[in-house]
Amino acid sequence: MCGTINSVISKQDKLTYYISQAQDMGIKILGPDINKSEGTYTIEDNSIRTGLVGLRNLGKMAAPILEEREKNGPFKSIEDFVDRLLSDVNKKVLESLIYAGALDCFGGSRRAKITAVPSILEFANFVKKGSFPEIPFTLPEVDAAYSSLKKIAIPDIPEYDKAMVFEKEYEFAGLFITGHPLDQYEDVLPLHEFVRVNDIVPEKEENGEEQVDDEKELSPLNGKDIKIAGIIRDKKQIVTKNGKKMYMFSIEDKTGTLKCVAFPKVAEACEELIQDKSLVVIKGKVEDNERGCQIIVASIEDINLIELNIIKSVWIDGREEDINDIASFVAPLAGPTKLFVQTGPRDCLQVKAGVKIDWTNLIKLKERYNIKLK
Repeated sequence: MCGTINSVISKQDKLTYYISQAQDMGIKILGPDINKSEGTYTIEDNSIRTGLVGLRNLGKMAAPILEEREKNGPFKSIEDFVDRLLSDVNKKVLESLIYAGALDCFGGSRRAKITAVPSILEFANFVKKGSFPEIPFTLPEVDAAYSSLKKIAIPDIPEYDKAMVFEKEYEFAGLFITGHPLDQYEDVLPLHEFVRVNDIVPEKEENGEEQVDDEKELSPLNGKDIKIAGIIRDKKQIVTKNGKKMYMFSIEDKTGTLKCVAFPKVAEACEELIQDKSLVVIKGKVEDNERGCQIIVASIEDINLIELNIIKSVWIDGREEDINDIASFVAPLAGPTKLFVQTGPRDCLQVKAGVKIDWTNLIKLKERYNIKLK
């Protein structure tokens, strides 16, 4: 699987699909790490580690990082990293590494490290003067600068909210690593018979052969009405001959992206929701022909409007001795939906209080327990 992922590293749609396939197989995708990543994806224990080459604004800068690490060992801190790669580090490189999570190994939140970037760069610029004989400096000045750098503490600042962390990972690493914006909805979507991009356009295994036009297979859902949840990307506004607005954009989920078209009537009704990065539910018809596959949009809704009354019971993986702890935790969330603790393959216990189902309570349960919805 690691080899397949590397073979499609420059093809975003295919990369998204194979990353999703690996995760479905139980293979954990590890984020980039300045001390563990190689250039491309590599196997690490039973997981796959993201490489450095694909990070935004890094590119060729990955080579000196890997060479320095190979020559002189792991980087001990952000300060050590800047010190050892003084001529190669700049604001864009630091921000890329931080937002992608490659500097998480040094402790502190990503938000805190971003806050510290100006101070680190100020030191780097000062020390760079030592490389130019026309700029006078004394050894004590340099020593003082190094001493000051070593004292720079990453401020104790809380992390960005999850949405910000996820989006910055996507922006700088090209994929979601720590989590995905759809994670909190993934247990609910199957209950409503939502489809995924890969259901509409099944991905073919990489075999190195070019597919010719007469081999094109139409989508198995061609002409069918579907519901899909995802993130809007690459919105483009078009003005028709009649002066009305319509939109073309992509919908992205964990398995890939697919083009969507919203004609004027739908565009006018749903314009506020047709925004890049919006999490939405799209209803429409699949249209697949010689021009490609796309969704003709019939309606768009905020994903948080998905009805939850379809959920009849919540199941928590646990042990019999956990029942009191679970009962205490869900007491403030009490409601009419049945709640069970799965203590074994065929054994379960019902929590008398039950639980009230709304998105806030579902998130609280998912953050604390492994749950299933029925």
